[in-house]
This record gives sequence, C-alpha cells and structure tokens, in this order.
Amino acid sequence: MSMRHHRKHFSLEEARQKLADVNPVLQNIMDLKAKIDALGFPVYQHQYFGGLGPNGHGPYPPELESLVKRIKQLEREGIQVKGLEPILLDFPYIRDNDEEVYLCWHAGEPEIAYWHRIPDGFAGRQPIEHL
Repeated sequence: MSMRHHRKHFSLEEARQKLADVNPVLQNIMDLKAKIDALGFPVYQHQYFGGLGPNGHGPYPPELESLVKRIKQLEREGIQVKGLEPILLDFPYIRDNDEEVYLCWHAGEPEIAYWHRIPDGFAGRQPIEHL
C-alpha cells in the first residue's frame, strides 16, 4: 500500500450520500459567509488578529467563529473544504489502481460528477466516468 495523504476515504456512493447529508451545513456556511462579507470582514486576509474587528466586539465577528466551527465539522468527517466562493469540497477516494485522488464538488453542481488527482487540483478535474 502506498503512502496516503488522508486516513478517511469515501466510495463514490458514500461521498454522494455525505454531500446530501451535509447540505444544511453547506447552506449555513454560505449564509455565514454572506453575513461576514456584509460586515466588511476580509475572511482570507486575517487582518484582525489581536485587535478589534469591524464588529467592535473582539478580534473576530461571531459569524466567523461559527463559520470556522462548520468547516472543522466537515473536516472531522473527512471532507476537504477547498474554497468558500463557491464552496468547493473534495472527498478522498482510492482508485482501482490504488491511487489516492479527490472526488470533487462545488456549489451549484447537482451531485459529485468530477474527480482529480491530488497534485492537479480543481484545474485537473475530469468527469467521473474517467475515474
């Protein structure tokens, strides 16, 4: 067995079911991200370490703390959160040739229909039929 990047791997069916199961969490993440954007908080810049943020209550708005909790929840379940605009998820998978790859989904797609090799990223997505 080759060295793995991830301990948890999904079958295609498991990943599709997990995606359906976490749909409410994904909707919550999108709602939280919209609220954070409306507050003017730059999620990716981390400007407010150790100081007051635009909410005036502390270094992070409560919505950001909730967002981080939701993302960590997904990651504990073995789902890789790769983006928030749009939400981009990867599900570790082992191909028949023993290669570890990602089953890939982003918001707006009806189901998991693509995969990619780990080093290729989103740009290397291929239809699931070529898995």
